[in-house]
Amino acid sequence: MGAQVRDAELATSEVATNVFLHAAEVARVRTWSTEEAFVCEIDDTGLGIDDPFSGYRLPDESSTSGRGLPLVRRLSDVAEIRTTPTGSVVRMHFRR
Repeated sequence: MGAQVRDAELATSEVATNVFLHAAEVARVRTWSTEEAFVCEIDDTGLGIDDPFSGYRLPDESSTSGRGLPLVRRLSDVAEIRTTPTGSVVRMHFRR
């Protein structure tokens, strides 16, 4: 169970870091659990994510950024990343 908790912490931290670096002032974090999963959702009021494949491609090796969302996708069992009329939403599911 310890590794799963660390994965959830790291993935959530990566999304929160992206909010602070790229989004507007307002962000909301919601968490809940079901019998099957722990879910963490972070939404912000930024401009949104314009790449529909964000987090599926790794950045160039010489790049100093761009690894957060690929890491989120790798650590969570399901990662939903979408742009809304008011910003972005990232929802991460971690199997219990």
